[in-house]
Amino acid sequence: MQFMMFSALVSSWLVCTPMLWAHQPAKAALAAAVGLVAMFLSPLGVWWTPARKIVGASGAVLALSNFVFFDGMATLVNDSVVGVSLLLAGFSPKIKVIAAHGRDVPGTTTYAA
Repeated sequence: MQFMMFSALVSSWLVCTPMLWAHQPAKAALAAAVGLVAMFLSPLGVWWTPARKIVGASGAVLALSNFVFFDGMATLVNDSVVGVSLLLAGFSPKIKVIAAHGRDVPGTTTYAA
């Protein structure tokens, strides 16, 4: 859950980056589109697994777009870091709630629901 909320924060940064420094038009459109998709699907990813996979795939597209659209160094580094962050957040393990039934089970972690 923390990773999906982190990806919502990172995606809001990604939407703003075309306004902070010059981008190529295609790179700016891709960054804004990936940022908006991740911003709206990250909170849903807490409960809905396909949303997590879409966020991860959009991060992979952003990170791999650096090999297609060459831009300034700041844009390349930013899109690589943000793309890999969204990729890792999208494919991170989901927290599973385990009912302890009044006793602790050795080797497992329990989370209060």
